[in-house]
Amino acid sequence: MMINVVGIGPGKTSGLTLEALEKIKKGRCVIGTKRQLASTSINVLASIMYSGKMEDLEAKIKEQLVLNKTKEVVVLASGDPSIYGLSKRLIQLFGKDAVNVTSGISAIQYLFARIKLDMNDLYITSAHGKCPDFDLLFKMPKVALVTDNFTGPYEIAQEAIKRGFNPRMVIGEHLSYENESIQETDAKTIARKKYEMNVVILINDGSRLY
Repeated sequence: MMINVVGIGPGKTSGLTLEALEKIKKGRCVIGTKRQLASTSINVLASIMYSGKMEDLEAKIKEQLVLNKTKEVVVLASGDPSIYGLSKRLIQLFGKDAVNVTSGISAIQYLFARIKLDMNDLYITSAHGKCPDFDLLFKMPKVALVTDNFTGPYEIAQEAIKRGFNPRMVIGEHLSYENESIQETDAKTIARKKYEMNVVILINDGSRLY
């Protein structure tokens, strides 16, 4: 059996690599969320949709590989599967020999390109479903992280202020989509609101970004 984890980029079809497109087109069984299937122009009715929860994805994969005796499945992964994506968990569940990973353009890479800032010496972490090490976060000169509804840009800014820091922040929402939003602010002036599907860049040396 083989599980092909394919990174599909931040969102739009134009962000797919040629290798990713080839893997998806050749895949007889493609598993993804509704948004992922739509963004790759896959017919949802001809593919397998899952809720976005890991336990649901695991069940769908096992159903195809074991019950339906499918030799190979393609699993769509937003961004790059190896940057806080599906590859680590699926390798833990099924083993390295059963998982093949096709890299994609991550939302972090995309945002850095959009603001014309290099990724050299970048510290990458996540606040998605976990609490990051804030003490470390604000000591690093350049940081990028994905967030969730519990620990978003505003909450990160408040943690910085508690520690006496005021980093520059770039917040990218809905990256690569028509309603894309990229804004620069700092911890002390950030708006208190709900931020959608976002990536945060922190610069802790006080310089402006763009």
